Amino acid sequence: MSRVIKRLIILSSVGLLAACALTMNASKRAESFRMQGGALIESGDVQGALDAFNRAIELDSEVAVAYASRGNVHRAMRNFQAAIADHTRAIELDPNLAIAYFELGNTHGALGDLEAARANYNRAIELDPAFPPAYYHRGNASGGLGDLEAAISDYNRAIELDPAFPRAYYDRGNASWGLGDLEAAISDYNRAVELDPSFPRAYYDRGNANSVLGNLEAALADYTRFIELEPVFAPTYYHRAKVREKLGDVEGALADYQHFMAITPIDDELSGDARQRIEEMTP
Repeated sequence: MSRVIKRLIILSSVGLLAACALTMNASKRAESFRMQGGALIESGDVQGALDAFNRAIELDSEVAVAYASRGNVHRAMRNFQAAIADHTRAIELDPNLAIAYFELGNTHGALGDLEAARANYNRAIELDPAFPPAYYHRGNASGGLGDLEAAISDYNRAIELDPAFPRAYYDRGNASWGLGDLEAAISDYNRAVELDPSFPRAYYDRGNANSVLGNLEAALADYTRFIELEPVFAPTYYHRAKVREKLGDVEGALADYQHFMAITPIDDELSGDARQRIEEMTP
């Protein structure tokens, strides 16, 4: 072998090694940007996260999870078509990536297309049968479509897989209420607030259920706790006023009706009734 040929082989090998090194370096940098993007999402900096995922994809355009993550950012920014494009690209790159189908389902759900959402959750569950959020969100989609029995079945499975899943208990409670089983609803709301004592909606809906069942003291406690957590949600004051009236607390009821009228943003049936009650209760 001539010296010239040997030199060419050596130069070629050096070039290949350099190219491999550059590729490996780009992949590592891309991974770093992906991690940075994830941290920025957690901190609430969606624009920073978008910039980081854009950079990650520029450096390595063949990583499916990068597109799935960027799709989540687009959805958070309400760029839904861009989100769908990214989730779809993630699936093209990795057809067995359950999280990509799950996030595509979430994006369709945000657009109100619950059938498409449910179809994607189905596929996510086929790929990962032990994925609690996929069952939970499929339950929400089924509930939104009026299929409450299917919703409860999915919430049951989500809870089996993750017994410390407060929203699964809460939404199962809502589905049970939709089927007329208020006792089951209250039981699930109880569990939801045990797991998350700062879960406002669970207190509010448990208060509503207790009020319907005539558990007035319990309803009063629930509405009061909700107000501690969410003091600007006007309807709670109206409902607490009704409970206080039934309990004979006229002064407390009047104060709640007045506060309701002071902060409610709309003039509807509730405000009309509250206005009438204030007139009748004011000396």
